Amino acid sequence: RLDGRVLKKYKLYDQEKKDNFKILDFGCGQGSHIKYFKDSGFDSYGVDISEHSVEIAKKKFGNESNKIKLISPEAKEDDNYFNVKFDLIISSQVLYYISASQLEKRIKSFKNMLKPGGHIFVTMMTTKSWYYTWIIDKNLKTEDGMHVVEHTDNIYNERVKKNINKHFINFTQDKKDLISKFHLFKPIEIGEYDLTYNENESEHHYMFFGKLK
Repeated sequence: RLDGRVLKKYKLYDQEKKDNFKILDFGCGQGSHIKYFKDSGFDSYGVDISEHSVEIAKKKFGNESNKIKLISPEAKEDDNYFNVKFDLIISSQVLYYISASQLEKRIKSFKNMLKPGGHIFVTMMTTKSWYYTWIIDKNLKTEDGMHVVEHTDNIYNERVKKNINKHFINFTQDKKDLISKFHLFKPIEIGEYDLTYNENESEHHYMFFGKLK
Protein backbone atom coordinates (compact mmCIF):
# COMPACT_ATOMS: atom_id res chain seq x y z
CA ARG A 1 0.00 0.00 0.00
CA LEU A 2 2.87 2.40 0.72
CA ASP A 3 4.12 1.89 -2.82
CA GLY A 4 0.76 2.33 -4.50
CA ARG A 5 -0.85 4.97 -2.28
CA VAL A 6 2.21 7.14 -1.58
CA LEU A 7 5.31 6.45 -3.68
CA LYS A 8 3.52 6.14 -7.02
CA LYS A 9 1.07 8.92 -6.15
CA TYR A 10 3.93 11.40 -5.71
CA LYS A 11 6.05 9.85 -8.48
CA LEU A 12 9.04 9.40 -6.22
CA TYR A 13 10.80 7.00 -8.57
CA ASP A 14 11.20 6.14 -12.23
CA GLN A 15 9.46 2.83 -12.92
CA GLU A 16 12.29 1.85 -15.26
CA LYS A 17 14.97 2.66 -12.66
CA LYS A 18 13.55 1.21 -9.45
CA ASP A 19 16.88 -0.45 -8.70
CA ASN A 20 18.36 3.04 -8.24
CA PHE A 21 15.75 4.00 -5.63
CA LYS A 22 17.26 3.27 -2.23
CA ILE A 23 15.02 2.43 0.74
CA LEU A 24 15.98 1.91 4.39
CA ASP A 25 13.59 0.18 6.76
CA PHE A 26 14.56 1.38 10.23
CA GLY A 27 13.35 -1.27 12.64
CA CYS A 28 12.84 -3.86 9.93
CA GLY A 29 12.10 -6.69 12.34
CA GLN A 30 12.13 -10.02 10.53
CA GLY A 31 12.27 -8.27 7.18
CA SER A 32 8.78 -8.81 5.76
CA HIS A 33 8.17 -5.20 4.68
CA ILE A 34 11.60 -4.51 3.23
CA LYS A 35 11.59 -7.91 1.50
CA TYR A 36 8.49 -6.75 -0.38
CA PHE A 37 10.40 -3.73 -1.69
CA LYS A 38 13.41 -5.88 -2.54
CA ASP A 39 11.24 -8.30 -4.49
CA SER A 40 9.60 -5.33 -6.23
CA GLY A 41 12.98 -4.24 -7.61
CA PHE A 42 14.01 -1.48 -5.19
CA ASP A 43 17.51 -1.23 -3.70
CA SER A 44 16.48 -2.22 -0.17
CA TYR A 45 18.18 -2.17 3.23
CA GLY A 46 17.08 -2.87 6.79
CA VAL A 47 18.33 -2.42 10.35
CA ASP A 48 17.03 -3.63 13.70
CA ILE A 49 18.16 -3.97 17.33
CA SER A 50 16.90 -7.56 17.71
CA GLU A 51 19.56 -10.15 16.92
CA HIS A 52 16.93 -12.86 16.54
CA SER A 53 14.90 -10.80 14.04
CA VAL A 54 17.98 -9.75 12.07
CA GLU A 55 19.03 -13.38 11.63
CA ILE A 56 15.65 -14.18 10.09
CA ALA A 57 15.70 -11.06 7.89
CA LYS A 58 19.18 -11.93 6.60
CA LYS A 59 17.94 -15.34 5.48
CA LYS A 60 15.12 -13.67 3.52
CA PHE A 61 17.68 -11.48 1.73
CA GLY A 62 19.81 -14.44 0.63
CA ASN A 63 22.97 -13.31 -1.18
CA GLU A 64 22.22 -9.68 -0.25
CA SER A 65 22.17 -10.40 3.48
CA ASN A 66 24.83 -7.70 3.94
CA LYS A 67 22.01 -5.19 3.40
CA ILE A 68 20.51 -6.19 6.75
CA LYS A 69 22.34 -5.09 9.91
CA LEU A 70 22.10 -5.43 13.67
CA ILE A 71 22.42 -1.98 15.26
CA SER A 72 22.76 -0.45 18.70
CA PRO A 73 19.53 0.82 20.31
CA GLU A 74 21.31 4.09 21.13
CA ALA A 75 20.67 6.81 18.57
CA LYS A 76 23.56 8.96 17.37
CA GLU A 77 23.28 11.86 14.97
CA ASP A 78 26.15 10.54 12.88
CA ASP A 79 24.76 7.00 12.50
CA ASN A 80 25.53 5.77 8.98
CA TYR A 81 24.93 2.06 8.70
CA PHE A 82 25.72 1.38 5.05
CA ASN A 83 27.56 4.47 3.80
CA VAL A 84 24.59 4.98 1.48
CA LYS A 85 22.36 7.98 0.84
CA PHE A 86 18.72 6.92 0.76
CA ASP A 87 15.75 8.21 -1.20
CA LEU A 88 13.30 6.99 1.42
CA ILE A 89 13.48 5.90 5.07
CA ILE A 90 10.51 4.06 6.51
CA SER A 91 9.93 3.20 10.17
CA SER A 92 6.68 1.50 11.07
CA GLN A 93 5.63 1.05 14.71
CA VAL A 94 9.14 1.59 16.03
CA LEU A 95 9.99 5.19 16.91
CA TYR A 96 7.60 5.55 19.85
CA TYR A 97 9.76 3.13 21.82
CA ILE A 98 12.52 5.73 22.14
CA SER A 99 12.67 8.83 24.31
CA ALA A 100 12.18 12.41 23.15
CA SER A 101 15.90 13.21 23.18
CA GLN A 102 16.76 9.96 21.39
CA LEU A 103 14.05 10.60 18.80
CA GLU A 104 15.54 14.01 18.09
CA LYS A 105 18.93 12.40 17.48
CA ARG A 106 17.32 9.71 15.37
CA ILE A 107 15.55 12.12 13.02
CA LYS A 108 18.81 14.05 12.67
CA SER A 109 20.51 10.81 11.68
CA PHE A 110 17.72 10.23 9.15
CA LYS A 111 18.41 13.68 7.73
CA ASN A 112 22.09 12.82 7.37
CA MET A 113 21.36 9.46 5.71
CA LEU A 114 18.91 10.88 3.15
CA LYS A 115 19.66 12.34 -0.23
CA PRO A 116 18.73 16.03 -0.67
CA GLY A 117 14.95 16.15 -0.95
CA GLY A 118 14.64 12.64 0.46
CA HIS A 119 11.52 11.39 2.21
CA ILE A 120 10.46 9.58 5.37
CA PHE A 121 7.37 7.53 6.15
CA VAL A 122 6.88 6.81 9.86
CA THR A 123 4.11 5.80 12.24
CA MET A 124 3.60 6.85 15.86
CA MET A 125 1.29 5.47 18.56
CA THR A 126 -1.19 8.04 19.87
CA THR A 127 -2.91 8.67 23.18
CA LYS A 128 -6.08 7.20 21.63
CA SER A 129 -4.47 3.76 21.75
CA TRP A 130 -5.59 1.39 24.48
CA TYR A 131 -1.92 1.16 25.48
CA TYR A 132 -2.42 4.62 26.95
CA THR A 133 -4.92 3.16 29.42
CA TRP A 134 -2.20 0.83 30.74
CA ILE A 135 0.01 3.63 32.02
CA ILE A 136 0.95 2.66 35.55
CA ASP A 137 0.50 6.16 36.98
CA LYS A 138 -0.79 8.99 34.78
CA ASN A 139 0.09 11.46 37.52
CA LEU A 140 3.71 10.38 37.35
CA LYS A 141 5.86 12.85 35.45
CA THR A 142 7.23 11.35 32.25
CA GLU A 143 10.96 10.91 31.93
CA ASP A 144 12.17 12.31 28.62
CA GLY A 145 8.73 11.80 27.09
CA MET A 146 8.43 8.14 28.08
CA HIS A 147 5.39 6.65 29.81
CA VAL A 148 5.68 3.37 31.72
CA VAL A 149 3.05 0.96 30.45
CA GLU A 150 2.42 -2.44 32.02
CA HIS A 151 0.97 -5.14 29.78
CA THR A 152 1.59 -8.82 29.08
CA ASP A 153 1.51 -9.88 25.44
CA ASN A 154 2.26 -13.59 25.20
CA ILE A 155 2.50 -13.56 21.41
CA TYR A 156 5.10 -10.76 21.45
CA ASN A 157 7.01 -12.39 24.32
CA GLU A 158 7.24 -15.62 22.37
CA ARG A 159 8.48 -13.83 19.24
CA VAL A 160 11.29 -12.00 21.03
CA LYS A 161 12.01 -14.93 23.36
CA LYS A 162 11.65 -12.74 26.45
CA ASN A 163 9.07 -12.18 29.16
CA ILE A 164 8.17 -8.50 28.86
CA ASN A 165 5.50 -6.93 31.06
CA LYS A 166 6.57 -3.28 31.11
CA HIS A 167 6.90 -1.10 28.05
CA PHE A 168 8.18 2.46 27.73
CA ILE A 169 6.22 4.42 25.13
CA ASN A 170 6.58 7.94 23.75
CA PHE A 171 2.94 8.69 22.87
CA THR A 172 1.95 11.33 20.32
CA GLN A 173 -0.91 13.53 21.51
CA ASP A 174 -2.18 15.03 18.27
CA LYS A 175 -1.14 16.05 14.75
CA LYS A 176 0.52 19.21 16.03
CA ASP A 177 2.68 17.09 18.33
CA LEU A 178 3.45 14.75 15.41
CA ILE A 179 4.61 17.61 13.19
CA SER A 180 6.72 18.97 16.04
CA LYS A 181 8.48 15.65 16.55
CA PHE A 182 9.43 15.43 12.88
CA HIS A 183 10.18 19.12 12.45
CA LEU A 184 13.11 18.53 10.10
CA PHE A 185 10.65 17.33 7.48
CA LYS A 186 7.93 19.13 5.59
CA PRO A 187 4.63 17.25 6.02
CA ILE A 188 3.20 15.98 2.75
CA GLU A 189 0.54 13.67 4.12
CA ILE A 190 -0.62 12.90 7.64
CA GLY A 191 -2.97 9.98 8.12
CA GLU A 192 -4.09 7.59 10.79
CA TYR A 193 -5.05 3.96 11.19
CA ASP A 194 -6.50 1.79 13.92
CA LEU A 195 -6.12 -1.98 14.22
CA THR A 196 -9.28 -2.24 16.29
CA TYR A 197 -10.29 -5.72 17.37
CA ASN A 198 -13.20 -4.46 19.46
CA GLU A 199 -14.38 -1.11 20.82
CA ASN A 200 -12.09 -1.40 23.84
CA GLU A 201 -8.89 -2.35 22.04
CA SER A 202 -7.82 0.56 19.86
CA GLU A 203 -4.27 0.59 18.48
CA HIS A 204 -4.51 4.08 17.00
CA HIS A 205 -1.45 5.36 15.13
CA TYR A 206 -0.59 8.42 13.10
CA MET A 207 1.21 8.14 9.78
CA PHE A 208 3.62 10.87 8.72
CA PHE A 209 4.96 11.18 5.17
CA GLY A 210 7.36 14.06 4.81
CA LYS A 211 10.13 15.55 2.71
CA LEU A 212 13.49 16.72 4.00
CA LYS A 213 13.47 20.48 4.39
